[in-house]
Amino acid sequence: MDLVTADERARRCPECGTLARRSKGRRVTRPRDVPIGGRRPVVRWCKRRWRCEEPACGRGSFTEAVAAVPAGKRLTVRLRAATGAAVTDGGRTVGAVGARS
Repeated sequence: MDLVTADERARRCPECGTLARRSKGRRVTRPRDVPIGGRRPVVRWCKRRWRCEEPACGRGSFTEAVAAVPAGKRLTVRLRAATGAAVTDGGRTVGAVGARS
């Protein structure tokens, strides 16, 4: 499944909050998510890289990020929470992380 970002808030510089207007290219990431029906979904996220044009901002450029997949993370928030739940209950959580098929 290929995804693109529809949330305009992803275009805001994470450092200064300025809305970016110029794209600097694209980057494909493959965030991992919780299994659905016992199978792990394959996600390709075509993120845009943006230029921050605020002269006072030292950031320069950044890639899109959304709440479900924070910047710099390879796991969705759902998978991170499911993995944490499995660890806290001694691995007894059935299906939270799931075995690969």
